[in-house]
Amino acid sequence: MALEAFAEAIRKTGPERVLLSTDFGQVNSDPFPEGSVRYAMELGARLDGVVSRTDFLAMFSDNGRQALAGR
Repeated sequence: MALEAFAEAIRKTGPERVLLSTDFGQVNSDPFPEGSVRYAMELGARLDGVVSRTDFLAMFSDNGRQALAGR
């Protein structure tokens, strides 16, 4: 799926309902953390002005913690 499709889904769904993760570092993927940083930078550029920095970071961290806690 293209990053623009991810960005569009986040716009429609709202960042509070999104969990972002990657599988970089696996044998057949780019190394971690370089791949994850590039992914975040490219996706962030597509969401600039649409999603706040706080919400963007939450999609990689807080949202997952809240989902696991059953909130």
